[in-house]
Amino acid sequence: MSACLAPPDDLYVAYRQELVGAGLLIPLGVRGLYGRSGTFEHIIDRFEDYVTRMGAHFKPEVMRFPPIFGRADYERIDHISNFPDLMGSVHSFLGGDREHRQMLGKFERKEDWTQDLEPSEVMMVPAACYPLYPTAAGTLPANGRRVDLKTFVFRREPSDDPARMQVFRQREYVRLGSADEALEHRNYWLARGQPMLESV
Repeated sequence: MSACLAPPDDLYVAYRQELVGAGLLIPLGVRGLYGRSGTFEHIIDRFEDYVTRMGAHFKPEVMRFPPIFGRADYERIDHISNFPDLMGSVHSFLGGDREHRQMLGKFERKEDWTQDLEPSEVMMVPAACYPLYPTAAGTLPANGRRVDLKTFVFRREPSDDPARMQVFRQREYVRLGSADEALEHRNYWLARGQPMLESV
């Protein structure tokens, strides 16, 4: 019996440096946060086209959501119970001129000016499917629904591993329907996924 061990951190650092050196990733000064070069995006776009072709026969609805969604919708899911360390809340300045001057004073004195921000009505999206759920209320068609989703998502897990980004693109095919339909959908993509990756 063998254990699957994660590579040592220095291997992640070396891999990241190779990607940065090749101009594929652009470091932004925070672990797990990168810009992406045109070459990187070209490769992703070609893979996205491939994924689209592989799911086209299902004729899914195509939806694209922004990387933020309503705090009220976030509060209706159980993400905070399971992954509180990964969530991202958007805070903004909501004060007036006097409060603004006070915050600027803290900023200039290198004090914690973020205490003057308040929660806004939006959260960062932790998975591409979450913004879909509030739009899916009501009666499903007889055969359920299939939805092709893509957005940037946020998960606060800073890492030296360049494959574990804090902000990354996520593509999902979502099946809305019965438990049996969901299981069939999962099994189909599990079986299809490995050959797709091997073909790349």
